[in-house]
Formats: sequence, C-alpha cells, structure tokens
Amino acid sequence: MNKLSTCLISGLMALSSQYANAITINFDYTFDSGFFSGANLSRRTVLNAAGALFENRLTDQLTAISSTGGNHFNANFNSPSDGVFQTINDFNVAADSLVVFVGARNFGGNILGQGGNGGFTASGTSQAFRDNLNTRGQAASDFGPWGGAMAFNSTSSWYFDSDVNTVESFNGQNDFYSVAIHELGHVLGYGSAHASHWAEGTMSSFNGVPQEAAMDPTLTIGSRKYFTDLDFQGLRDIGWQVSAVPVPAAVYLLASAMLSLIGFRRKD
Repeated sequence: MNKLSTCLISGLMALSSQYANAITINFDYTFDSGFFSGANLSRRTVLNAAGALFENRLTDQLTAISSTGGNHFNANFNSPSDGVFQTINDFNVAADSLVVFVGARNFGGNILGQGGNGGFTASGTSQAFRDNLNTRGQAASDFGPWGGAMAFNSTSSWYFDSDVNTVESFNGQNDFYSVAIHELGHVLGYGSAHASHWAEGTMSSFNGVPQEAAMDPTLTIGSRKYFTDLDFQGLRDIGWQVSAVPVPAAVYLLASAMLSLIGFRRKD
C-alpha cells in the first residue's frame, strides 16, 4: 500500500505543478485618494475577490518585463484618481502577473467605473526584450498586457459584500463586485468602446443559471452579475487560456479524493 500512496501523491504533485503558472493580479493603490484606504480599507477585500476570479481561471504563462541596462519599459495609463495621463519610467512586472492601478473619482452621471489595459513606450538594445513587450512570451495572436488601470465612481451608492458567493438584498445600491469584474474584463482585453461590450441584454449562464452577461454595458441597481460562460469565452477568443473550472478548487477536490482514498486503504 505504501507504493500506491506514493504513486497517488506523485500524481497530485504533478497536477499541482501543472497549474503553478496561473496569473496573479496585483492591485496598486499608489493613485488611490482614499477610496480603498483608511476607514475604507475593507473594500480591498471585495476587489481582491474580483481579482481572484480571474487568478483561478486564467492559466497563461506570462514572461517578466525587466527594465535593466539599456532596456527601458515605460508604463502609460490614466490615473484612477483624476484621469490625468501618467507615465512610470523603467517599470518592471513580475512573471505571470499583472499590475492594475486602482482608485476612484467623481464621474458624474450614471457611469459606475472605467477600466482598460495600459499602454507603454520602450527602448532597448535587446531584440528579445522588445519582442516580449506586446505578448509577454505568448503566441503573436494572444493578448499579453502588463496590466492597466481601473477607476470607480466615488459618488455612487456602493454595496461592498463581505462574501461575494452569497447574494443578499441591497436595494438602491450598486454592487461593487459586479462592476469590479466588468472593469477587470476591460483590463484583460475587452475593448473600452461601447460597441466592444456584448449587446445590451445579452444572456448567458453562471453555474447553469441564466444571467445577463457581465460584459454587457449596464448593471441594474440592486442586482449582482457574475462572470458568465460567454464572458469567459470572450477572453478565450482574445487569447487567454481559461481553465474549465477554478484551478485551486480543481486541485483541492482531487487532493481530497486522493487523500481520502489513501486514508481508507492504508494498512500498516
């Protein structure tokens, strides 16, 4: 039985390493003017939950961007706090990660948020460095940004759910999680123009339950949207590698099954 246990554990380790390169979304609060800090620090928990959705499904392997020697990468984006164009010179991004600058400002009207992938300027003595900047080591047809920026309306009435897996009543408020996953969709490549959303009212499903797509252009006050099958298919079309089920859950469930099998069958 020791042999069987060893084989099962080896198989589990191999499966875990298969998903070791799932991406990490690093939220940067440098340009936040208080929407996510101080008394509002707990709001980051909901934003992290939105990031975890994509971290658990996207299995792309992204190469690092390193500004060293004669190679210079300058990140461009609009500041989340005021919309002013920003450039960070000699920017670095770790492998298998995206950097997303977040904050809030007063958009006025009915706009809940804005998001998009960042641009860049660069110069370098290394051809490999220059080739890496657009796709980050992926196929030429794939989308491989360094990250981007997201801004939320500071004057909107928001609902910040401490557990996004449950849906309570929040009449008259806008669900922050729904808007956060929508704006992250733009960072990941959904176009920022209105025509680049799904058409208003486009339906798909989440866990088999019919739902309006998260990447259509509107959100009904007092309602929640999850990222649907159609929304993830859009990311596949852009070039992201999307797992069929959340990666950690898949590994955990298989681990539980294997360990249970070892426990029941083990004999001294």
